[in-house]
Amino acid sequence: MALSFRATSEDNGKRYRAVFTNTCGPAVSNEAVLTLVTPLLVSEFRFSGSGGSGDWFVELYNNTSAPLSVVGHQLGFTSATGNASFAVNLPANGVIPARSNYLITGPNYSLLGVAAPDLQVLALPFPNIGGVGVFKGAISAANRLDSVAYNSVPANASFGYFREGIAIPSLGATTAEHSWLRKLVNGLPQDTNNNQADFALLSPQGNNINGVVAALGVVGPQSSTGPKTRNDTVADALFDPIASSAAAPNRVRNITPVPNGALGTLILRRSFTNNTGAPITKLRFRIVDITNSSTGAEAELRLLSSVDAVINGKQVRGLKLEQPTMQPAGGGLNSTLAAGVITLANPLAAGASVNVEFLLGVMRGGGYRFFVNIEAAP
Repeated sequence: MALSFRATSEDNGKRYRAVFTNTCGPAVSNEAVLTLVTPLLVSEFRFSGSGGSGDWFVELYNNTSAPLSVVGHQLGFTSATGNASFAVNLPANGVIPARSNYLITGPNYSLLGVAAPDLQVLALPFPNIGGVGVFKGAISAANRLDSVAYNSVPANASFGYFREGIAIPSLGATTAEHSWLRKLVNGLPQDTNNNQADFALLSPQGNNINGVVAALGVVGPQSSTGPKTRNDTVADALFDPIASSAAAPNRVRNITPVPNGALGTLILRRSFTNNTGAPITKLRFRIVDITNSSTGAEAELRLLSSVDAVINGKQVRGLKLEQPTMQPAGGGLNSTLAAGVITLANPLAAGASVNVEFLLGVMRGGGYRFFVNIEAAP
């Protein structure tokens, strides 16, 4: 018996339909859809900010476990009406480290205190950008690796392929502090080829922006030189391995009200061990999922800074809510907490551990989720 194989690409190379057909004997046909990993993704972006239309940035993510060359790649933009395009060539010597980011910014980028750009573009693509994509080669549907667009860009326009699935709702040119963040699943980017499903709008106030609902969260662009995600090499464990994760001192519920914690606080204590094989000079935790909607049946939590303490004779280090932009309502999605005790002068040695305390303000009770990515720099 012989089998024939036919593969046809769909969705610009992200999915393939493999058809196996029995060529001897009774006709038998089996189909399977294989989902391929897109190597380079748009992970966070905005088209304008407090600095106006030039205050844009696009953060790319190397979605592989090896360094990724961007030779021959372009960042493409389309106008809000989808009738014109603008291309930015990525550097010929550009390499994005494994599971790391690459940051391209506009001329009026206002978040230098958060992350320095890998590439700054001194020209404005359009007064009102409608979509962005990364292409391996010239801007075209065939060369697209990933893209995202406002629903103001018509799906059937000349550059309608900037949209993937259902587009995100248009904000227009706004000076509100915000960004669009790609959602994560198990710490890795979600890529369902549906812009609306894959991205969340973030605002430090958690308010609506031009009628579009935003989640409480912080604008947090990352570049190739910043701390890397180290979930695989920085091991986490319960602060007290004898007690359960739901019992003190690993989890403590306090009903005394605090700012951004009208119903008190929830404390989570954990221990982290450096298994990278080298000293760590910066350790922080990025919030990738937290229940903090002001509506619904789930708990509403706000991320707060904690302080050093001695619990059951063991040192526990406080974590500071980093303020790349002001977070008057407390931290939310994409916020980061830094272990300030770990510095260039006082690194966490290879094999050493640190105990830390996560402090969450409780605004409403209920079931909750709280997940972090571990980020560290050598």
